[in-house]
Amino acid sequence: MRSIWLSTGLVIAMSSCGGPGRQHVERRDAAPQVRAPVQPTRTPGRPYAPTPITQVGEELTSLALAAAGGEPLPQTSAPLRSSVERPTEVDWHTEAPSSALTTIGIAFEVEVILKRGEPEESATPPMRWGSIRLTVVLNRNGLRLYSVRPRTMSRALPGGPLPAGMEGFATVTETFLRALRRGDVSPWALDESDRNLLGNDEVWIQVEQDRVDAALVARLQTMLAPLPEAALAYRLGSVAVLVADAEERLLSLAMEWDAEGESFVLETAPLLEVRQLWPR
Repeated sequence: MRSIWLSTGLVIAMSSCGGPGRQHVERRDAAPQVRAPVQPTRTPGRPYAPTPITQVGEELTSLALAAAGGEPLPQTSAPLRSSVERPTEVDWHTEAPSSALTTIGIAFEVEVILKRGEPEESATPPMRWGSIRLTVVLNRNGLRLYSVRPRTMSRALPGGPLPAGMEGFATVTETFLRALRRGDVSPWALDESDRNLLGNDEVWIQVEQDRVDAALVARLQTMLAPLPEAALAYRLGSVAVLVADAEERLLSLAMEWDAEGESFVLETAPLLEVRQLWPR
């Protein structure tokens, strides 16, 4: 299993938002006193903004946090490969946090299949593409389109319908694909509200470098032109919750969708992989 966040610039560094760590209080009858430093408070990425996928985003975030914290798992509408009675089905790749975790956001990999089969060897690139893979981020500011990648047609990965509880992704992906066909995804670009949520200019510089830029959108607009508009099927990849602990470590709580029958289920062995993304 791999984390979505490992494939993006967001994993390089991230530290808390917050104000000054020291406060001064003056009294008329005494010399000025200095209080002990106050730990800055990170702005949480929840509750998530209302979107077609907010309910499943909240459910999966609660599921991941409970598993990471060793707590009883909450109910979720997302299908699981098997029941998980012990919240110990966690693969730790780092030291477990000793404090509560603050959620920054959740990311989903969704591939929309628009054309099946296999391209001819002589086919030009636009005629080889059959699907578009999107990385969608959800936080308190709304939906963000973090990355877009065209994929070559393949008979080996036919995809399938969205599982129960994930129907909102059809609406979200349709919205993004229409925007790509128009050549403008700017309404879903990371903005100053996300910069404030991250609270780290070093991270923001990398995010700016990795964003879906106008040149890429123009190329994707050309690639999408010969493809059908309606989705034939979907492929679900990783879903990862990005969190921070009190020591300002940045952690990825990753779950993996896998094919089962005609649709997809969340893997449960392990249910969760936890990796430290920063500091490295």
